[in-house]
Amino acid sequence: MAEFFLELFSEEIPARMQRDAGAQLESLVVAFLQNFRAPGDKKRVFYGPRRIAVSVDVHETALSDQNANPTEPARQRGPRLDAPPQALEGFLRKNNAVSDPLIRDRLVEENGYYYLLDKSASAPEPLAEIIQSKLAGVLAKFSWPKSMRWGQSEAFMWVRPLRRMICMLDGAVIPIDLGPVTADDKTEGHRVHAPGAFTVSGMAAWEEKLTQHYVIANPILRREMIAQGLADKAAGLGLRLVADEALLDEITGLVEWPVPMIGRIDDEFMALPPEVRELSMKVNQKYLALRDDTGKPAPYFAFVANLEALDGGVSIIEGNQRVLRARLSDAQYFWARDRETPLDDALPKLETI
Repeated sequence: MAEFFLELFSEEIPARMQRDAGAQLESLVVAFLQNFRAPGDKKRVFYGPRRIAVSVDVHETALSDQNANPTEPARQRGPRLDAPPQALEGFLRKNNAVSDPLIRDRLVEENGYYYLLDKSASAPEPLAEIIQSKLAGVLAKFSWPKSMRWGQSEAFMWVRPLRRMICMLDGAVIPIDLGPVTADDKTEGHRVHAPGAFTVSGMAAWEEKLTQHYVIANPILRREMIAQGLADKAAGLGLRLVADEALLDEITGLVEWPVPMIGRIDDEFMALPPEVRELSMKVNQKYLALRDDTGKPAPYFAFVANLEALDGGVSIIEGNQRVLRARLSDAQYFWARDRETPLDDALPKLETI
């Protein structure tokens, strides 16, 4: 059993595209390697802000129906081993093998006879060579909702500029080309906490080293860390989060090293209807609302930073509070302006529709 591992590392991938991209990469790779996989062979898929990756267990010998139960290779039986030399010469001449050393190489001795193996009985192409010669063509079929043309030729399209690629079979690099990038054994960690490239030897080492370089590669684990971290922060204030699974999914796609935080909402904005305030927080800033034990809106908001600040997050919280203050000031203005015209006064406009 061997491991095939592929990582495509790029500039930031929009959060809404990551899950489908991971599923598409898994589907393409598994279909490509289907003859080298058995039922129950493990596979894993990863996706995040700057990478999608897949790990698949494979057998380096094809397991297709044809190869799983091989029959005797096609062969022609020649003269007996003790037959006169003229008999063998005539047999070889009949098969155009007298002067062709490649054909003569297929002559074997078995059970007292000469046999000439059919050329189709030659050794199968190694999996590594199949990957190197054909995988790039498979990945060229990858589609994004929106793609960019970039690079000198502008012939290669990807969601954002592709920077690195890992392609390995059982720890050995297969140097395929995809656009302007050639696969090797290097990836990158967190932009701020651990900039620069480092080498890996497979999926397990990749995931472990990424954690050491401040990147949680597993999207399920990353989401659990975000949900639990925010819930713990809220509980510390005697509050609870307003459930929003879709927003949690989006936040998971925005950060590599989640650091949950809580900010405060100015009292003047608590007079806004919760729907107005919370919609602005969610759509514009990706903030989650909080409630107290009675279900009353609390003057706090929850969010997730993508790094650990030296001051414990004080400056990050202050910055987000300042941004939210501006957002809610706009909401407050439009809410007040909308209320200047009662809904009943707007009814006559329906007559023109």
